[in-house]
Amino acid sequence: MNETTEEIKYNIPLQNSYVDSLEYYADNESVNILDVTMKCKGVFIPQIKISAWKSVSTSKIDLINYDKITSLSNIEEQNRIFHEFLILQLL
Repeated sequence: MNETTEEIKYNIPLQNSYVDSLEYYADNESVNILDVTMKCKGVFIPQIKISAWKSVSTSKIDLINYDKITSLSNIEEQNRIFHEFLILQLL
């Protein structure tokens, strides 16, 4: 989880810059989202490290506090939804 946290912290300023650029060019019809994305050198997505969660979820899950299980499960679900969203945006 520490690696994931660090990667998210690293990516937040990059994503904020991207959002600022999108807002700046939002009313400019001569610039499309691909142009803005290329100018910002892409979309930066933290890699959510959930392999430890997956290994725990298949065994000994009863040893973990329910709130923690819920949080980890929500992270996994949001990660899946986010990746599906990105794929749809690229199509």
